[in-house]
Amino acid sequence: VYELGVSASSETYDEFVNLDNDSYNLNAAVRLDLTEILKVDVFGDTGEGCDTRGGTATRVLPPDTENDRYDQTRYGGRVTLGRRSNPLQIFLGAQHLDLDFTNNDQGQRDREDTRLEGGIFFNVSPRTSLFLDAVQTDIDYKEEGSGIYDSTDTAYFVGIGWEPSNATSLLIEAGQIQKEFADSTLEDKDTESYRGKLKLLPTLFTTLNVYTSRTFEETTIRSSPVTISDLMGVNLSHEFTSSVRGQAYYNLIDDELVDARLDEITDYGIGVYYDLNRYLSLGLFWDRTERKSTDPLAAYETDAITLSASLKPVQVRGFGEPDIQTTGDLRGVE
Repeated sequence: VYELGVSASSETYDEFVNLDNDSYNLNAAVRLDLTEILKVDVFGDTGEGCDTRGGTATRVLPPDTENDRYDQTRYGGRVTLGRRSNPLQIFLGAQHLDLDFTNNDQGQRDREDTRLEGGIFFNVSPRTSLFLDAVQTDIDYKEEGSGIYDSTDTAYFVGIGWEPSNATSLLIEAGQIQKEFADSTLEDKDTESYRGKLKLLPTLFTTLNVYTSRTFEETTIRSSPVTISDLMGVNLSHEFTSSVRGQAYYNLIDDELVDARLDEITDYGIGVYYDLNRYLSLGLFWDRTERKSTDPLAAYETDAITLSASLKPVQVRGFGEPDIQTTGDLRGVE
């Protein structure tokens, strides 16, 4: 089972022409069923993007400055022992991220992240699973002098997955996350962390996701090298026809920065996607970002129109196989 895809998008903002930007992404994934109970997933992607002004943990930019742009490459894999039908599943995963900023003299933010994850699923019934999960991420900055911000994030979680029906599923996990800096002059940080997602299928063609999370975000602000981010949101998608689908979302985000700056971000949007054929999809999306902050310079609001094109020239799956995740999310054992 394997997938190959490429996507591109172009954003136009209602303010500041120099915020307009183009981005692209090339991704691939392979799934190997080595035995009845042993499965290997390998994935990777590369592309170009930007830090959207007003987003989580972004720095304050002067009005006449374009968004911070970067090149990004990510790859990784996961080994899973056991199937959903087995009472026990074990998985180990690894992922590497290489991030290089290309404008606005932001080379001090270039970094490499290496993530290791392992977990155990206890499938107590066909529709209920309990799990333990541990994640460690090493963050290494490349530029000389930026190494004081090198850190290690360590997180432990316990959780439950429940599918009471084919139209309803619930995932809840909670635990603790800690960031330890390589430089002793920077204060280590720890906090409770959680993630929850409720998925509903009110009709055959409609999907509703309600989600929440609390975690660390790697910040772009030197006076605050870590951000605690709380998110609550809802996403609704609907298939109008076999080739036309719509999507709408609404997110509320509270960011707590170490330098006592507090941000409240409201992010919402609506869009439509059209599948020209089984390989090519076009999209048109409008979204609005509003950021209130205790730092007046960080307050921001804008509207953006995004045009996108996604191409999957290769998409082959075995019968009954789920989609391969190419985003680097190591969770979600099938």
